[in-house]
Amino acid sequence: MRLLTLLLLLLCSNIYAQKHVLLEKYTSAFCGVCPVGHLEAEALAEAYPEVILAFHHSSVDGMANEHSTEWKNFFAIPGAPMAMVDRTAPSGLPISTQLSQWEARIQEQLNQPEYVDIQLSGDYDGFNRELALDVDMYFNETPPEGELRVTLMVLEDSVIHAGYGYDQDNYYNE
Repeated sequence: MRLLTLLLLLLCSNIYAQKHVLLEKYTSAFCGVCPVGHLEAEALAEAYPEVILAFHHSSVDGMANEHSTEWKNFFAIPGAPMAMVDRTAPSGLPISTQLSQWEARIQEQLNQPEYVDIQLSGDYDGFNRELALDVDMYFNETPPEGELRVTLMVLEDSVIHAGYGYDQDNYYNE
């Protein structure tokens, strides 16, 4: 299965033939090494401006939600910090990978062809919290055979809360 992943970065923005790679990291407030995974993901996004980050929280902390839990179960993510890159994997390898392989998978995906130009346009009604979005796709070449999907993620850029289930517990401080 092939997946074209589309993120809503800025409402009414246009994306024209820019190769982007999605790094989805599975994390938890109770994971001792997850802060290192977060720092590594941020460093990779800085080194590769084409990388888009999305973090999914485990089902055991205060930031858990049904979508992240469903995502983890569907892709059989075995633990944290693990990540997927463009929801693809080299033949015979698991779709999720440990931190040491994230950069290699990003580079592999950046070397894949750009099959489609994507244009977003729409409106957001903040009072009613309603989003209307149109997606136009223009194929530059025929993509590989198989299923194609467009996925829209609306990402929360910060969580304002403290206490049990939100405070990071890690190996590097008390």
